[in-house]
Amino acid sequence: MSSTLDKDFNGKASILKVTENTLTYKKDGAILSFTKLDKLDTPPETKPAITIKPKLSFNRDAMLDADGSFNYEDEDKLPWKIDSIVNYLKNYKEIVYTATHFPNDYKPNSFLVSSKINFNETDQTIDVREYSYAQNDYIDMNEDPITMNDLTDYEDDFHFFPKDNLTIYKVVGTENIKTPLGNFDCTVVEGFSEFDNKIKSWMINSKPGVYAKIILAKEAPGSFGYTNVYTLKKLNK
Repeated sequence: MSSTLDKDFNGKASILKVTENTLTYKKDGAILSFTKLDKLDTPPETKPAITIKPKLSFNRDAMLDADGSFNYEDEDKLPWKIDSIVNYLKNYKEIVYTATHFPNDYKPNSFLVSSKINFNETDQTIDVREYSYAQNDYIDMNEDPITMNDLTDYEDDFHFFPKDNLTIYKVVGTENIKTPLGNFDCTVVEGFSEFDNKIKSWMINSKPGVYAKIILAKEAPGSFGYTNVYTLKKLNK
């Protein structure tokens, strides 16, 4: 017997049993058995919301003022505060996005992701965790609820909740964006994440915590680089 996958399979052996789904043989004094696995279920294909890979051309220097510091006036231009975000999101169970993944060296593919919301009315806490429908599992494995009775600890670093905060950003304007839920007036923000990924976000002015679209670009050589586009699909109550 010979195998291109497992060198331990190679050599002389005695076949003991062969069926449509099993192979049992004796080799080097040991009896080994293989069972054919059923084909794994794969999630249904998701129609991409975008087919052309976008490019983010902004740079970090453009987000600084004349003194080379962050322009805090941009913070005042953001449409949401943490109190308005959590009080809006508590009325929903899930924000679903169509994610289109553009790897540098491979064909793009699309799948569904969501922000699952757990509001505990008794404890007055809210927790939002990222979920992948392709993996049928949470991306964020740990819960990290926010205490809604005291939001002072979250006022400075949760402007973009439930998404991660940006280390530096600039409000570049407003735009009306079409989504499967309708057209929404958005505040457009460009910035950099904690891991230095470029991010462009369309924050829906009238829906705190909900984005019409997000573009995330990881700039890296070869297959290490990619661009993801997240487009709002639906809100579930």
